[in-house]
Amino acid sequence: MNRDIKSHTLDQIEAKLLAWGQPVYRATQVTHWLYRRLATSWSMMTNLPRLLQERLADEYDLYASTLLRLEEAPDGTRKFLWQLADGCSIESVLIPATPALHGQTSDRTTLCVSTQVGCAYRCAFCASGLAGLQRNLGVDEIVEQLLAAERWHRQSKNPRTGQAAMRPSSPGFQRTGPTERIPSADAPEPLAKQGRFVDNLVVMGMGEPLANFDNLLVALRVL
Repeated sequence: MNRDIKSHTLDQIEAKLLAWGQPVYRATQVTHWLYRRLATSWSMMTNLPRLLQERLADEYDLYASTLLRLEEAPDGTRKFLWQLADGCSIESVLIPATPALHGQTSDRTTLCVSTQVGCAYRCAFCASGLAGLQRNLGVDEIVEQLLAAERWHRQSKNPRTGQAAMRPSSPGFQRTGPTERIPSADAPEPLAKQGRFVDNLVVMGMGEPLANFDNLLVALRVL
């Protein structure tokens, strides 16, 4: 398995492409496709030369997480169970902020991401450590949680936030799934038209972020 391109910062991508004899602006094109157009294949990057697409495909993976299960709470909070490339599973949670108690939809959305598969600390109030620690997440796997949530939003065509009209009637999380991988549109709309779904990021999902500090710092720089 090759290293996923999302583990690299823009500077690292620029250095690699320059070493290949490519102009530096190609790195900006690649990152535009990754982080603004949410591309999941090299062939989607239509303004890159075909030979460059092929070389990138030979050198790097470009993995999109599989959505195994989605659970939704009455307040619009959504918990995603994602499958990683090696078959491990992690959770991330979308949390809408409610500005008032009068039925308005949320004015912003926070994504809670994981940094490890499982956890070694076994805190009494947290279920993440029940099965122990399996491994740290890579830089790309931390970054991909945000991209996967953005892809889910674009594909589901949901409103920006709480979705009062779609809230389940019974209390607690409502489970949907299992589901297949969310398909990616051949030409998703740019963010200039759609807007970004996630406003805020918290690193309070599965695992202890300070135990995977180096990968977390690079992931935050990438994001």
